[in-house]
Amino acid sequence: MSCDGIKMKNYPGILDKSTFTCGEEITFLFKNMKGFALKDSLAFPDMNIFVNNKKGDTLMSQKNLFKDTSKGYTLKDLNLRSMLAFATPMMTNNSYIMHINISDKNSDAYYNVKKDFSLVESTFL
Repeated sequence: MSCDGIKMKNYPGILDKSTFTCGEEITFLFKNMKGFALKDSLAFPDMNIFVNNKKGDTLMSQKNLFKDTSKGYTLKDLNLRSMLAFATPMMTNNSYIMHINISDKNSDAYYNVKKDFSLVESTFL
C-alpha cells in the first residue's frame, strides 16, 4: 500500500514537529491511500496504533479501529485519519515511538508509519 503523504494537524493547523506537550491532541491525515483489494469498488481498511517507550515497552495499544465498521469506502471517500492524545501513561521529559499500521481486510496489503517523538510539560498555567 502507499499514500501521497501524511500530515499532522491540531487546532491551529498543520504541524511539522516531533515534540509535543502533555495533553496535546493531534490528527494524522493520510492522503490518497492506494493498494486496497477492492470488493464491489469498495475498500475495507483497518488500523492499529501503538506507542512504545525507547526500551520497547508498549504503553498504548489500539487495535482493529475499524472492527465495528462493516461498510466499505469508495476510493474518493477513503480519507483515513487517526488521532493521538499525548497523556498518561506517557510521561513528560521522555521519548517515544508511535506506530500506525493500516491494513486491508481483503488482502495482505499494509502500510506502516513510525514516528519518534518527545513529550514535554505544558507551559500553560
